[in-house]
Amino acid sequence: MDKIAELLLPKNIIENVEIHLISKRDFNVFGTDYIEAGALDQMNSATKLPIAIAGALMPDAHQGYGLPIGVFCTTML
Repeated sequence: MDKIAELLLPKNIIENVEIHLISKRDFNVFGTDYIEAGALDQMNSATKLPIAIAGALMPDAHQGYGLPIGVFCTTML
């Protein structure tokens, strides 16, 4: 394998990690009539993560791969 490709490979892969979800946190939704259901579902899931502090969905929010596109989500380090 090329040396550059080897440098780009992940060094530490964590497997079988269990994340304990919490009750979802409330978040603001701006433009409720324009928010896709999938984006709202994703934000509900994201706010259950223990690192989530606050969040908001903007009027143009739409479903992404894990977190909606067009959101504000504050997390702890």
